[in-house]
Amino acid sequence: MRAITNEHADVDKEGHHIKKINGYEVKQSLGKGAFGEVFLGKKDGETYAIKVLRKSALKRQRTGKASSALDSVKLEIATMKKIAHPNCVHMFDVILDPTHDELYIVLEFVDGGPSQKMDHQGRPIPLPECVVWSHMRHLVMGLEYLHMHQIVHRDIKPDNLLLTCDGSFGAAGMLKICDFGTSSLCEGDEGAAKTVGTPPFFSPELCSRDSSGQYDNRVVDLWAVGVTMYLWLTGRMPFNAPTVMLLMEQIQQAEEVTPAPKEVSAGIGAVIEGLLTRDFERRLTLVQLRAHKWLTDGDRQVLPPQPVMLVEVTPEEIEQAFSNRAAMMAQSAAGPSHLGKAIGYVPNWKREGLAVIRKLCSAREAQIFRAIGSCGHLANHIPAIYGIKSNADDEADPEERTSFRRSITRQRTRPLAKVKAVAQVATLFRGPDGNSNPPVSPNAGHVESALATAEAAAEHLEEFEIRMQDLAAGMTVPCAMGILLGVRTVVADDFAPEAQADLQPERLDRMLEFDPSAVTEADKAAGGVSLLRYLTFLDEHASTAQLGFRIDASRTVVNGELADLPLPAGKYLETLKEESDVCKAFATFLQYDVALAKAFVVKLETLIAALQRSSFFSSHLMLRSGLLLFYDDKARIDKVELKMINFGFVSPLAPGTSTDHTRPWKGTAACEEDGYMTGVKNLLRVMRRTQEFIEKHASQHV
Repeated sequence: MRAITNEHADVDKEGHHIKKINGYEVKQSLGKGAFGEVFLGKKDGETYAIKVLRKSALKRQRTGKASSALDSVKLEIATMKKIAHPNCVHMFDVILDPTHDELYIVLEFVDGGPSQKMDHQGRPIPLPECVVWSHMRHLVMGLEYLHMHQIVHRDIKPDNLLLTCDGSFGAAGMLKICDFGTSSLCEGDEGAAKTVGTPPFFSPELCSRDSSGQYDNRVVDLWAVGVTMYLWLTGRMPFNAPTVMLLMEQIQQAEEVTPAPKEVSAGIGAVIEGLLTRDFERRLTLVQLRAHKWLTDGDRQVLPPQPVMLVEVTPEEIEQAFSNRAAMMAQSAAGPSHLGKAIGYVPNWKREGLAVIRKLCSAREAQIFRAIGSCGHLANHIPAIYGIKSNADDEADPEERTSFRRSITRQRTRPLAKVKAVAQVATLFRGPDGNSNPPVSPNAGHVESALATAEAAAEHLEEFEIRMQDLAAGMTVPCAMGILLGVRTVVADDFAPEAQADLQPERLDRMLEFDPSAVTEADKAAGGVSLLRYLTFLDEHASTAQLGFRIDASRTVVNGELADLPLPAGKYLETLKEESDVCKAFATFLQYDVALAKAFVVKLETLIAALQRSSFFSSHLMLRSGLLLFYDDKARIDKVELKMINFGFVSPLAPGTSTDHTRPWKGTAACEEDGYMTGVKNLLRVMRRTQEFIEKHASQHV
């Protein structure tokens, strides 16, 4: 049930006491605040919490340079209208009458009160570890739901975590997150940069201006969860100071890992220390928390998957939070992903809700996603993972999966004109079938061959399903670029005799289109080339072999419309080789915006630092893996993303061996070098050169 807004308030008062409002009987007061009061309410046998706020007082109270407490209430209402989760407090009604100063918000009544009670001296009472374990399971579910739908709470603390006491969920009760007056969208919300919330729960990056723009805003909630756990267990805060300024300075200068309280057990202590890690790149993520041995009781009590729910709060909805509208119309829970629409060709990615993608993938890629999601250094550099499951265990309608598979087949075998339009983006987003591009030959036999290949690929892709963050969700005009990393795209399987015997005519057609002089008479006589021959050709003709990366797909705004990246006549992304040409392509993608170039430089620097610290990275071969670069043309600097993606061919090295990903590849199946780090470092260097190129271009056109 979604909340509605009523512009008529039928208020029955006795003196200053409200007896009834629009059919809700107003009982005793539950508490008073600076701007109003919360009452117990009854209607049709149900119990509610009715928040009565004075608009005049809200307008007078400033909460920032240009905002008032009324703006915070608008945000809370607009957000809560969309939230529907058992671990988040639900809003049923908003009653706003222009003739009254009062604003009435009807909320779910949570009868157990705050998650931490006070003693007679006003000191927090410590909770047993078993109770904190229960609270944390509910908190992780609720917070994961919010983060899945682009909402950062920004004020997680015991007072904003309420409990039921009906006994349905054990002695600990069910925990529910409340108070969304300081929440923000995860990416690109100007408010996310403001230091709001409760200072003792601030994270180090919130206390430092130097970190602005370098982190995903979700990490501030994870630090606050760590502080909350510390307070729950001990009744004291990990940081204390006589003034807010000194407190923020103390938090900013915290130890690399704030030690857990000595009185707690090792398991819960490890979780606290993982959350209270100053470096947000190494801080525990919700994915890691969800799978933590302590939280899952040694994998005996794993958390259930999230339900499919729809949340998206736009600035317009915040402005119209008080308008007279019926219940929000739910948008479709299925369809093309935002990411798919941004890139133009991702047939095995499907949208779920408004900010989640379901990606069909191989067992190997699912395993790698799990491993990276558990990495302290790399977890924040992939899209947030909300669940991974085998389709063999899927209880969903099998017809849906069959339809999904057929959609993959249809898109892989689209007509020639459409295939050429997406040829530049197919390689990075293909499934693990080994085919580098969709067919482009008009020959009907080639289309039949591609159909069979697509059917086989679809069957393979169905093995596992990953629910992950849709990077383009919330973006108005998402501009995207796919980068394929490494000095080669050839893998060991391509050297196998059966692979070399598989000569495909569409690969030969592509080679003839790109560089006829590179095609030998033997190639022509055979009527096709192997995947090894074709990929070697592409690696040598693109910037792959020379720079360790190549642009594999890109869409940006051209003449006011989102379109494929324009290139000079005779140039193809597959064969864009010279560094100067790559630099110009980057500048075109960034629309000659120097601020965007600087933002991607910072993100690449952060990624390189994380890769250098990661034991996973040094022990795995990262073939055919890549990066996704995103920005919103309507909110450029506010919405910039860079994430690692595509792990279908990533594999572990032999035990006891490692690589720094910079050594040259010897051109053999036995040589396990990929040049991934070479590519990332060169990408950073070229992006810096692009920044300089844009600055020079701007100075010449002043």
